[in-house]
Amino acid sequence: MRNPSLLAALLVSWSAGGVAWAQQDPAFEATRRELITRAQQAAVRGDHAEALALATRAGSLRMSPPLRRMVAEEERAVGRLAEALGSAQRCVAEVTEDAGLLGRAQHLAACSALVTDLERRVGRLLVRPPSPAPAGLELRIGEQVLAPALWGFPTVVTPGSVTLEARCPACRPWRQEVQVSAGSTVPVDVTPEALPPPPPPPPPPPTVCEGGRVSPAPGHCCWPGQGLSAGSLCEGPPRCPEGLFADGTECRARSANLLPPTQPSTGPQALRWVAVGAFVGAGLGLGLGVVGALVRGSALSAFNEGPEGCWRDPRDGGIWAERPENVRACADTAERFSLGGTLATVGFTAGGVLAAASMALWLAVPSQRGERRAALRCGTGPGDLGLSCAVGF
Repeated sequence: MRNPSLLAALLVSWSAGGVAWAQQDPAFEATRRELITRAQQAAVRGDHAEALALATRAGSLRMSPPLRRMVAEEERAVGRLAEALGSAQRCVAEVTEDAGLLGRAQHLAACSALVTDLERRVGRLLVRPPSPAPAGLELRIGEQVLAPALWGFPTVVTPGSVTLEARCPACRPWRQEVQVSAGSTVPVDVTPEALPPPPPPPPPPPTVCEGGRVSPAPGHCCWPGQGLSAGSLCEGPPRCPEGLFADGTECRARSANLLPPTQPSTGPQALRWVAVGAFVGAGLGLGLGVVGALVRGSALSAFNEGPEGCWRDPRDGGIWAERPENVRACADTAERFSLGGTLATVGFTAGGVLAAASMALWLAVPSQRGERRAALRCGTGPGDLGLSCAVGF
């Protein structure tokens, strides 16, 4: 047998530290014991790779310091010195922590001897990435990813040819073979080459606009003179091509159904002011007629009932008075009567005409909404002999 003391220690660990665990899952513990037995048998035959595989599987069920020691010894036997050093160091730590371990002194001495032997036989690789490191940089030593915490710090490796790789999204793949000897520390500067920037995207195809429109920006068509708003809409007054007219922000064709907007006519507005003026004139005329009527009535009352004793000769229309000295006063009264009658006739006639004209204009002129207030309709009925007219509202 290659190491009877280790086998005895493993058997002791079964009966001590593994009892409680075995009581929880006897089937797994029985399998674990069988794996350890086969690992020992493989080690005796010199098949250390098989022994390491079986011991590792047993450790996945439950690891113990004696089994850790066995794994470290088989790793050393197959030449995996860096892994063996790590297993031996963990064995020392586990034995140190487990004060009740049977055969504790023996395991501690054996694992410590492994650590001393392996530290002389391993090499170290000092990996120095660029500073600052590219985004997403990943470093690998062999198949193992090197944690960022170990960048720039000597990492234990098995002596011989060591493959170092670097990858990042913006870098070309970088790879280097490094020869590391026992007891040496080899620094390596990682220098991945950055990828060239991607080519700019091709320009968008030219925008083809129809109907006289132009393209202020790719993918947009507007009328000449317009620009694009923040919402990518055409804005501003357009300069319409010949044959089109501006309708807001659009250019439209001149057709029977779609006429260009016309400027508001000043004719109806002027007629409204004429109607207002006619109303004012009608008021003045009617006022003048009222004043004339009042003057005529006052003169008539003074002529007939005044103290002068005035009277008119029916034969020649002359003015007479009872006393000669009152003839002049009676003539003035008669003149005021005549003037009042003239003013009343002219005022009422002019006021009536202007009132009728203003009413006709006011009803005929369209309102601000474009609607006529009234219309004059004339015609004859079936039994009428004359023309009849009516105002329709």
